[in-house]
Amino acid sequence: ILTDEEGVSLAVYGDRTSTDGDAEELVAWFDAIADLCEVALRMQRGRRAEAERARLAADMNAARAVQELLLPGNDGHWQSIAWNTIAIPGHEVAGDLVDGRPIGDSLHVMLGDVTGKGARASLVMAGTQACADAFVEQGLDPREVVERLDAWAVRNTPEMCFVTLWCGRIDADGTVRFVDAGHGLALVLRADGSVEYPEQGRRPPIGIEPMPCELIELKLEQ
Repeated sequence: ILTDEEGVSLAVYGDRTSTDGDAEELVAWFDAIADLCEVALRMQRGRRAEAERARLAADMNAARAVQELLLPGNDGHWQSIAWNTIAIPGHEVAGDLVDGRPIGDSLHVMLGDVTGKGARASLVMAGTQACADAFVEQGLDPREVVERLDAWAVRNTPEMCFVTLWCGRIDADGTVRFVDAGHGLALVLRADGSVEYPEQGRRPPIGIEPMPCELIELKLEQ
């Protein structure tokens, strides 16, 4: 029996015509050798499968660690605005996108979700986040950020993969300028307890085909 990284191989030759013993005993001996070989092959395949599972788990854990670096801290504060961020992936990695940071005299906020789950969604999310970071740091407003992300996504994301996105800026006086690209989950809670769902200006998710955006403005009151 030869055992190496490529598996287990066995070669046995018996000359039945020159054997003085019982032929049935010879057959039984060969059957026993075959059974042992089958057990060895199964054990080797099991070890390979276990090693592959361990490798994939390590890769997913590393990807999860990288993805967590792309997310903002759990808590933030700017001017009179405070926020908390919670991101819970459905699997080891996910396609959720969250960002909140001061940019100049305003607060940049972005929420997004890539279609699907798992590794593909997380890779698309990482690319979208990286591009968005670059556009935001250039001082572009939400409309320009979304339009440029849309053009990037059309060129670089897989077929039937798109990103819903809410991208906005909040000024110190409570003015909010935003674009809703198919996300549809933003709401405004007024001081009197009423809830508003801004619906004007919505457009399809990014990554389908390039299209212009409408920049919507509303006013928050303390």
